[in-house]
Amino acid sequence: MTSGHRRASGVLGLVVLAAVVGGGCGLGERPTLVEAGAVGGQPGAPTGNAAADDVLGLLEGDLPVEVTANYSITSKLGGTTRPARVVRSGNRLSITIGDIRFLDDGDLQTCDLTTGACEEGVQEARVSDTAVTSQFYASAPARVLRVALARATGEPVGSSETVAEHPATCVAVPSGQGDERTCATPEGLVALWDTAAVTVQLEDLTTAADDADFATSR
Repeated sequence: MTSGHRRASGVLGLVVLAAVVGGGCGLGERPTLVEAGAVGGQPGAPTGNAAADDVLGLLEGDLPVEVTANYSITSKLGGTTRPARVVRSGNRLSITIGDIRFLDDGDLQTCDLTTGACEEGVQEARVSDTAVTSQFYASAPARVLRVALARATGEPVGSSETVAEHPATCVAVPSGQGDERTCATPEGLVALWDTAAVTVQLEDLTTAADDADFATSR
């Protein structure tokens, strides 16, 4: 686990890429399972598109030492929406999707907040019906953006937007299924991630953290 807690076209491609980015990595690490010569390049590598590089520079950087972000995650396959929450406090990281909480609090655990039962490691299968992994807040959208750029059907367009009353740097990448939009906050968190498979929307963000977010039950 690194101390800098960091943080993956078509529906099937999104889910597979997200699994590659998040399935075997520690919760807060930069992605380490991206193969050499991967489509779109390695994390940190320039893409040649300034708008995309601005977004990637945020998503592939480090989180603040204290931060809390709330999200809604909508799977377009099933039409279901679940709340999600990302919290960093020092070297601890908590990622909650629905009732499932992924914890990096010295040890890696996956906990069911309803029952209080926890398993060792990052059990991504517990959220497999959401079309995202525990890395949805940064490294997964960064990886998918890199692949989308390599397969774009037109020129990506950058913009500055406000999401949940928070400034965001955005890029829209044309694809055969419409534009794929990715926005990032100055803190390095995804603000909006909208693809053919899923929409991840920031609801609010604060530069503080609560110990309650590291509990293993409600």
